[in-house]
Amino acid sequence: MRKFFLSIAALVLAALAVFFIYQINLQPAKPEGEVVLQNGARLVWQDCWFSAPEYVHCARLHTAPEQGKEQGGKKKSSFSLPVVVLRYRGFDRKTDPVLYMAGGPGSSAGLAENEISYWLGWFQKARLQRDLVLFDQRGAGLSEPRLGCPEYRQAVREGFIHNLSTEEKTQHTHAALKRCYQRMEKQGLPINELSTLYSAADVRDLMDALGYPAWNLQGVSYSTRLATVIEQKNPGKVRSMVLDSVYPVQKHFFQEWPTLLDASLKKIFVYCDSRDTCKKEHGNIKTKFWETVSELKENPLKIKVSDPSLGLSEVIFNDETFIDFLFDNQYESGSLNDLPAVIDAFYHRESDLLKDYILDFLQSRLQDSISEVVFRAIECIDNPPVDEKTMATIYDKYPKLKPYLFVDYDACKMWEKQIKNQGINKLTKKSEVPVLILSGEDDPVTPISWVDDVLNQYPHSEFFSFPNISHSVMDRMPCAIELYSQFLKDPSIRPTADCRKPLSRVSESSEPEEQADIPQ
Repeated sequence: MRKFFLSIAALVLAALAVFFIYQINLQPAKPEGEVVLQNGARLVWQDCWFSAPEYVHCARLHTAPEQGKEQGGKKKSSFSLPVVVLRYRGFDRKTDPVLYMAGGPGSSAGLAENEISYWLGWFQKARLQRDLVLFDQRGAGLSEPRLGCPEYRQAVREGFIHNLSTEEKTQHTHAALKRCYQRMEKQGLPINELSTLYSAADVRDLMDALGYPAWNLQGVSYSTRLATVIEQKNPGKVRSMVLDSVYPVQKHFFQEWPTLLDASLKKIFVYCDSRDTCKKEHGNIKTKFWETVSELKENPLKIKVSDPSLGLSEVIFNDETFIDFLFDNQYESGSLNDLPAVIDAFYHRESDLLKDYILDFLQSRLQDSISEVVFRAIECIDNPPVDEKTMATIYDKYPKLKPYLFVDYDACKMWEKQIKNQGINKLTKKSEVPVLILSGEDDPVTPISWVDDVLNQYPHSEFFSFPNISHSVMDRMPCAIELYSQFLKDPSIRPTADCRKPLSRVSESSEPEEQADIPQ
């Protein structure tokens, strides 16, 4: 018996020894110093700028210097990007991390002190069994420099207090962006070093500096496009991808915008027309919509604003603002339930019923969480130039919407030199990398119809569509995180969850085929 207990004790001691050795190897000391890559990019470890648990480490990635760009005889990085690494400490830890990339382009990854708690909670909930790496892209969030444009925000604010047409608003905001560009150029800021290809190169440098053998990429909206470019440019480095609300490289946002706007209106009309309760309560919502557009064009609605932080006491809702408002509201899941009543309230000019909706709209338009300079630069540089004749042909398909589709054809001229040397629409080689695709059926800006481009490029894809969900599925469907967790464990097996609605191809969707009936 004594020998038995001694054997048990020995086994326990051995297990404890293995545990402590494992823990020591698994949780190395807080990283310090810097890693310098051959191209001059540097990862510099530092104390976190927020109160961090012991499993969270922080650094800054100093981007690879541009050729010929020197300061004091030394090559100088253009951007310094914040990096946060959340270390998984379980026995089942895998060596391939998840890299999350923010959308936009130009959005923050949420790394500020008042935002990081979201990621700490998400990391625990997701059970990734691997590290999570977060970073801000060039010019966005806590990037240094951050390419903010207060001139643009002020122009948007002024657009709400004056009765401006779509053309006038576009010219006004473009003039503000031009002033912003000229100011930044004068200050020597790297406004011409922005594109998806630049960001993909930064991610490659981050991969090399952190030293992980392979990566799992997590993209949402614009960063789904960035993820596929990273994978195409770095064969063998990417183990898997989750693409939430896909924006394929084959799509050209400026050319797609008229179709997106038309489809978003169609969704409201079809939604109400297919429900007896909605028809009974609101009548023909399509007719009311266009009558409201005509009325607001002649007699804009003035609405008092109660939030002093917006710098506005009153806003003017004309036809142009009304259409923008309806499109923006469809970013929110479940909004199709509310928008017929919202149109009805505008139709009857019952502004008291609209104040909460309008406040949310104003806050989203006036907040400084996205860099408009980064957004415009990347959209202009990534997509081939569009001439007026091409756009006019597209506009002719939507005659009633033409006044609200005005495009300033000079909007991309600021980045003309970069446009000639960039472009990502040819990065469409078929790949064996497994992909999990998540799409909301009510998404107005990255619709389900865009998924086929990715399915054709990545044949080892699992596609899940979610009814009554709009943009950014994982933010709105907790079970989508469960799908992702299962997918990470073994990307060769289709994940399962009670919430899913699987589709193998877009043609299986229940989306109505009817086009919006735009009065001529």
